[in-house]
Amino acid sequence: MMKFKLVLITIFSLTTMGYLSAQSGINLTGNGYVHSNSEVGVHGNLIFNNNGAGTYPGIIITNRDSQNPGAIAFGERGSWENANDSQHVDGFVSVYNNSAFTFPIGNLGYYKPVSISGGFGTKASYTFDNPFKLASIGNAVTSRAAENHSETSVTVSEVEYWDIRGDKETAITLYWDTNSDIELLTNNDLSNLTVVGWNGSSWETLSSSVDQNVLNISQSLSASTGGESNMYSGSITTESIVPNNYEVFTFAAISGDENNGNVKFGSELSNNERIELTLFPNPVNNIADVNIDYNVSEVISDSYLEVFNEVGEVIYRKQLLEDKGFLQLPLNVATSGMYHIGISTESGSKVFKPVVITN
Repeated sequence: MMKFKLVLITIFSLTTMGYLSAQSGINLTGNGYVHSNSEVGVHGNLIFNNNGAGTYPGIIITNRDSQNPGAIAFGERGSWENANDSQHVDGFVSVYNNSAFTFPIGNLGYYKPVSISGGFGTKASYTFDNPFKLASIGNAVTSRAAENHSETSVTVSEVEYWDIRGDKETAITLYWDTNSDIELLTNNDLSNLTVVGWNGSSWETLSSSVDQNVLNISQSLSASTGGESNMYSGSITTESIVPNNYEVFTFAAISGDENNGNVKFGSELSNNERIELTLFPNPVNNIADVNIDYNVSEVISDSYLEVFNEVGEVIYRKQLLEDKGFLQLPLNVATSGMYHIGISTESGSKVFKPVVITN
C-alpha cells in the first residue's frame, strides 16, 4: 500500500494531466502539486490523510494563476472525506457534476470550504488574506460600497475571501470559524451578517441568510451536523447566483443605524494614495492599549490620525508628521463600545477600522 501512495504523489507532482480512481478509496498524504492549466481528476473517494512527512504533509497545492489555475477535479462519481486544517487542497478544486458539493479548500493551514447547491464546472479557492490587497479592489471603491443598499452601511471583512468561478446558477454557502472575527465584524449580532461579491466596481450585497443547521464540512456530501451557527462557527447561504458575475466573495456586516448619524467608516482611496493601517490587540479594556502601526508613504497630501466614539463623534485628531510609524493614543477611554480609529487625508482618502472596548 505504501508503494501505491508514493506512485500517486509522484504522478501528482510531475504531470500536467492525470486522474485518480479507486473503488475502495484513495488515500492522499499531501505533498502534491498541480501545475497551471492542469487538472487531476478524482473518480473515486478521495480520503485526505496527514502522516507528518514531507514539506507539505496533508496538503495538496495547486497553481493559483488567475487565468488558468491548476485544480483537483471531482468527476461524476468523485467524492472526498476527512478534510480539516491540516489536510485539504490549498488552491483550486473543481467539480463536474450538478449535485450539491462542498469544496475541500483552505490556505496557510486554515481549512475554509465553500459549498454550492449544484453547478457543473464550478471551481473555487480560498485565501486567508485581506481582499482589499487585490489590485482590482484596493484601487477602487471600498469596504463601504454596496450601491444597491444606499440606505444602509456595509462593512466588508478584511480577513479572507473566496474565488468562485462558474457560469451555472447556484446558491453558495460560506463557512466561518474563530479566525473569521465574525463577532467583531457584526458587532456581536449575527443578524447583521451577509455575503458580498465584488462585481468589478463595487461590493454588491447578496441576498443571504445565516444557516440554522450547519453542514458537515468534513465530507463532500451534504449532511447536517445538527449544530447551530454562532459567533465562532457557522455558515451562511446565498440565494442562487452566477459566480462568474463576481470576482471574489466574502463576509460583510450590514446595518442601517450604525453610528447613529451620517459618519460612515470604511476605506476610500483617491488620487492613487495608499494607506496601510494595523490595529492590535482588539478588543481591549482601554483605547490607550491599542497599538497603531501605519504607513502613509504613498500619500500625496497631509494625513491625520482620527478617533471616533461609538456615536460618531471625533474624540481625537492629530496630523501625522512621519510617513510611517508605531504609536499609541494619549487617551484614557474605558467605556465599553465600538470605536473607530483611522487615517484621513486632505485628498479625501480614508481608512478606518473598528476597535471594541469591553469592560
